Amino acid sequence: MCDLDGNTAALEVDVATLAIHAALTDLEDVLRWVDHTPMEEGAGSCVIQVRSEDIGQLAMTVARIALTAPVAVIEPTELADTVRQLAGNLTVSPP
Repeated sequence: MCDLDGNTAALEVDVATLAIHAALTDLEDVLRWVDHTPMEEGAGSCVIQVRSEDIGQLAMTVARIALTAPVAVIEPTELADTVRQLAGNLTVSPP
């Protein structure tokens, strides 16, 4: 990305660490669309770092992964609050 003077500016990226209760191989389909780095792998669980442009996009990433497996936010703690807010704001529209 360049500013008006042609100087290159680095994109700010937010990083989150997540513990997921599924094997990394079971998450291939969902992680295909996520900028991530595996950190640890165990039997039926893994820890990954995910990156995105802002906390809202990280929350959407957590929600997408959580459709496949239970997710615990290790850091940043504010991400868990953002995901809770997202879930709290969802309602079912009356018929």
